[in-house]
Amino acid sequence: MWQSPTSNEPAHLASGVALWELGRFDVYRVNPPLIRAIAAIPVMMNGCKTHWNNLRYGPQVRSEFAIGADFVKVNRLDSVHLFNLARLACLPFSILGAWCCYLWGRALCGSLSGFLSCVLWCFSPNILAAGQVICPDMGGASLGLVASYTFWRWLKALSWESAALCGATFGLALLARSSWIVLFGLWPSIWFVVFLLQIQKNGVSTSLRSQIGQMTLLFGVSLYVLNLGYLFDGTLMRLGDFEFVSQRLGNPQPDARSGNVFKDGHFAFIPVPLPKEFVLGLDQQKKDFEAFPHASYLRGEWRMSGWWYYYLYGFLVKVPASILCLVLISICVSFQKLPRIELDHVAGWMSLCLPGLATVVILSCQPSLNHHFRYALPAFGPLFVFAGSIPFTIRRWKQNLRLAVIALTMTCVVSLITTTLTTAPRFISFFNLVAGGARQGHRHMIHSSLDWGQDLYFLKEWLQQQQIDQPIHLAYHGVFDPADIGIDHVPARCGPHWMTSASPDETSDLWVISVNYLVGDRWRLSPNCHYEEFLRKTPIHVCGDSLYVYKIPHDRRE
Repeated sequence: MWQSPTSNEPAHLASGVALWELGRFDVYRVNPPLIRAIAAIPVMMNGCKTHWNNLRYGPQVRSEFAIGADFVKVNRLDSVHLFNLARLACLPFSILGAWCCYLWGRALCGSLSGFLSCVLWCFSPNILAAGQVICPDMGGASLGLVASYTFWRWLKALSWESAALCGATFGLALLARSSWIVLFGLWPSIWFVVFLLQIQKNGVSTSLRSQIGQMTLLFGVSLYVLNLGYLFDGTLMRLGDFEFVSQRLGNPQPDARSGNVFKDGHFAFIPVPLPKEFVLGLDQQKKDFEAFPHASYLRGEWRMSGWWYYYLYGFLVKVPASILCLVLISICVSFQKLPRIELDHVAGWMSLCLPGLATVVILSCQPSLNHHFRYALPAFGPLFVFAGSIPFTIRRWKQNLRLAVIALTMTCVVSLITTTLTTAPRFISFFNLVAGGARQGHRHMIHSSLDWGQDLYFLKEWLQQQQIDQPIHLAYHGVFDPADIGIDHVPARCGPHWMTSASPDETSDLWVISVNYLVGDRWRLSPNCHYEEFLRKTPIHVCGDSLYVYKIPHDRRE
């Protein structure tokens, strides 16, 4: 808990508190409610203060960030403790992911591979970064792994009990991450391929009617769990009654905030078996993907359109080089003579890998929102299981060659553990050696891959060590006032943090600038203002990896 609340955490936590206190599912609707609801439980039990004056409702209304800033403001220094409680409540999702990686690896390749897959999960900086914050990325990735595992178990058992269990885990995954809705199309496709392979292998058709019935039960249970998580709010609402904001579903007129392309069509009277806010959240995400109002950044370039290879590039610079080496080794040994793979294992690898692969493909097809590499987190579990399959693949090789591969594998594992321990606790800003490390990360990616507003505690600690008692000039790329957690500052000239304006105070020689602003981010900055000029100067200190401290005397300011 060494890192200050990130830009999204106050919004998630305040939205979770609003869910319990006000029964509002519309706040932060782009994310399903499960993770924030769990995070808010210990906070509510601890007696947090709330302030709802900025809470609004309506099409295109996004009040979660305003109420998140209000939450920090009314709780002030107590918010540090509250965020720690909320983060601890989300920690079991990381453990769940590690356990599921072990289950997947053991089932597909044996206990040793399961252990190796679990180690890769536990010591991955990307996993540790997502696991220490209040966001749905970790919970969604872990529950997605569980759902895929239970789906594979159903394919093996083909029983009504396993179908019901799979439906329940699928529903929980949907309550954590709405993008798992792709499984409604992907799982029937996997089942059909496996069904055809079974016919080819056995020469006879198995119980098709029973399998279709079980899959119907599976999806029925998942929809029930999903709607139960929303307390059936707006379930079975008619399609024509929704107020959509995306061009694809709403096509709103220039003078309107919402619309509905189905309103006067033949499908208007169809009841939608999904919660109202779940549907509207998907629509809001679609709108963001259609035309996100902020430019994306990659390798020193800003674009409104983004890059289709953004996430692929992210894997090359954000994933530890040792894990990339293990994946490369696994690919190389797979080209050798493979052990015979049973049909159950073919179904297992499809069930494991295709959902994560589909996530990356869908994200790559929506390049207008290239801000967060963490969106690709569902692909990490399958990646670790694949990398952990090396012992299984080489188990029948000649001893000398097998020992050489094992030695290389162990070298990579030791390197990973060493890298992770030396990186701690700055996992969010991790970049591998190929990218030049975190201090060169701004040459590749920013936002939640480098500067997510997480380093205020490091700044506070440094100010105390230096015994600096005068206010500093602070341009902080975050959504709440750093003064609320005890950082004495004056707003820098271009608009430093949420809902503040620049201050004329010129008494301090210290300027602290978020690296996002240093490379040209314009989010919430005053017109025609920028901080790129500071990159030509040498900072006297870097707090964490994202807050650069400059000492600029009055007579030398540009």
